[in-house]
This record gives sequence, C-alpha cells and structure tokens, in this order.
Amino acid sequence: MADTIQLMAAPIVVTAGGTDKVQPVDQATDVAGYGRLDLAIDTLGGGPSSVVILTSMALHPSDSDWVEAASILPIAPATSLPDNTANQVLTVPASGKTLFRYMRWKLTPGTSTGAVNITGLARRE
Repeated sequence: MADTIQLMAAPIVVTAGGTDKVQPVDQATDVAGYGRLDLAIDTLGGGPSSVVILTSMALHPSDSDWVEAASILPIAPATSLPDNTANQVLTVPASGKTLFRYMRWKLTPGTSTGAVNITGLARRE
C-alpha cells in the first residue's frame, strides 16, 4: 500500500532567469520507511528547466552533502490548454541512484516564469 506524500505546502514560483530554489533543510522529508516514490511534477506557466530530488542520510545544511536521487526536465505546459498546466511522473530513486533517509527538491529556473507543485505516492518495498 502506498502513502500520499506532499513535498510542497503550496506551489513554488520559479522566476525566469532567477537563481535555483532549494527546499530548506529543516523542511526535508523523512523517507526512511519507503523504497520508492512516484512523484507528480505539476507545472503551471513556464515552470523550471529542471527538477532535482536530493537525498542525504543526515540533515546537513551544506547542499554539497546531498546527492541526486532523480531528476527531470519538465515539459512546458501547452498554452493551448485551458489551464496552461503540464504533469509528469518522476520515480525516485532513478535507475542506478540511491534513496537515503531524507529527501528535498531543487528547482532550476527556465526561460519563463512559472510555478511547480510536487506530490505523489511513497511505496514501501
């Protein structure tokens, strides 16, 4: 059975040409009881150029102590859609990657401003 997981309290706005946004360490999610996560990456507007899921065994404040568990290059929402949104699935950990105890996200801005929301299912394996 899977548990619902929400990595963001609300969608995060990513400004075109801005700097990377990384989830604060004190908001990292403890995923020790799970073997796999199937995440929905929902973008509204332009969205980021990449979404990276970082993982670590400890809540180190330095980003260099976190390693990549999975990443995706989100597709831009089709402006022809009424709500201008796109949805993609990201499986964590990605093939050949590891999932440690804690997990957090990193968003790299794209060429246009947009918002991102990450939710999904956490599975025990």
